[in-house]
Amino acid sequence: MELQLDHAQLFFDTGTGFRQASISPLPAIGNRLIDAENQPHAFVFYSHFHHDHIQGLAFNPDLFRHSGRIVLTSALSSGTELYQQLKRYYSGSYFSLDILANLPDLHIRDISAISDMAARRFRLSWIKLRHPGGSYGYRIDAGGKRFCYLCDNEYHALQYPELADFTANADMVVWDGMFTDDEMKTKTGWGHSSIQQGIAFFQQTNIKQLMISHHAPYRHDSDLADFEKNCPDGVIFAKDRLTIIIE
Repeated sequence: MELQLDHAQLFFDTGTGFRQASISPLPAIGNRLIDAENQPHAFVFYSHFHHDHIQGLAFNPDLFRHSGRIVLTSALSSGTELYQQLKRYYSGSYFSLDILANLPDLHIRDISAISDMAARRFRLSWIKLRHPGGSYGYRIDAGGKRFCYLCDNEYHALQYPELADFTANADMVVWDGMFTDDEMKTKTGWGHSSIQQGIAFFQQTNIKQLMISHHAPYRHDSDLADFEKNCPDGVIFAKDRLTIIIE
């Protein structure tokens, strides 16, 4: 999931789709990059560190082109812990290249430091979600617009007051809709929500648009199209290379 702002590029997790993401280079004069404030232009916010949310990091070719500083962070752990998680995952036992040692433009920081660093570009908030091993959602406020990312989360009615407050007046909320209500009957404890729960949340709140994401791997495009036909206006389904302008 990517969010483009006027002065920053934000990614939420680095699953397989991240390998296709285009990381915008910093503007340059000749061979000199323009970055007067010595700040990164791209950020990656990890909700958690399960395989499907980190496996695409090493396969994005732009990372190896040194296009500018890229910062990785997570509300789930300190920068040191995030470094250790990625170091272990991309180690000789599981991966051929130590990407953290071979990518000098890749930096890992505590999320509180990122919040302060980015304050003039966007306002960052986060919220604890319900998922095995832990997970956090994020909210970005910039230019009078609000974007919320809520993956992975097993929604419970007790979460409603806090999530409704967190997403209040949001222009876009990304919702974990991996299952249907019927599928949830045998998927309790898996750490994901249903499509119908997302629709109900949308109808009970004042958010402007809700995007159902984190589709079950056995879904076909035709399944998603059928689901979408029966959704109220304002509810859409995430698709590869889908671009939405928040106005």
